Amino acid sequence: MTRDLDHLRELVALACTRMPLPADPTELEGALAAVETCFDALARRPDAALIEELRGLERSMQAVARELPLPLRDLPRKFVPGAQPVKVWARVSSRFSSCLRDLHYAVLTERNQHACDCLVLVELRTTRRKPRSPRLRAIGTDYDGYYNGDGYACDECATRWWHGTHITESEHVELWEPRAPTWTPST
Repeated sequence: MTRDLDHLRELVALACTRMPLPADPTELEGALAAVETCFDALARRPDAALIEELRGLERSMQAVARELPLPLRDLPRKFVPGAQPVKVWARVSSRFSSCLRDLHYAVLTERNQHACDCLVLVELRTTRRKPRSPRLRAIGTDYDGYYNGDGYACDECATRWWHGTHITESEHVELWEPRAPTWTPST
């Protein structure tokens, strides 16, 4: 476990120093694969102290990214036919954050007392993951003034959900937002 954590520290340091630079695709793909491999190994024995240390590493990468000029920090993701997407070291930060969310989800799910994962998702404050519940049912449609959505209720833990989609030129995003147990859809 220590070796994997040390390797992640090295990758974070490398990503922080190279963040604004274009990356060699082969080298970048190797770094992204190493992040996933380290997280897979750490997932075998996760604990709260490990999660906190990994959050610290994530915050250090985010601090470096915030200092970058906007064009380097948030490269456009629009698909352009025939153009090769620019590979940047900031992708290591994104992959690290994604793996950390998955690890934290696994730790919280293991301690969860319900047959659903609704309360885990609420604690993680994530909106891009559909709740896994054997007792999730549709309760109506809802319009919040901008998005059309659907209302769902989990009969296992009493959490209510608003589900909507957001579609741009380059991505389709599903949103699952928790609502109070007393919430009802508008229609």
